[in-house]
Amino acid sequence: ERFPEKKYVLSAMRCAEGSVPVKQYVDAMNISTNNVEFHFGFSNEKANTMEFTQKELDDLSDFFPK
Repeated sequence: ERFPEKKYVLSAMRCAEGSVPVKQYVDAMNISTNNVEFHFGFSNEKANTMEFTQKELDDLSDFFPK
């Protein structure tokens, strides 16, 4: 493939370690019929971060109100 599909990661700024916000990356998800649950890894560990294609992000957005 001449131009590989771009990959994206999901991250959030969270106050998980006291009152100082820390950037954390999604490393796992649980998806059920009406619920999506994100699991965040440690801020300095990007090795286990999930990667998504644009199609996967579009499919995931169907779980959230427009």
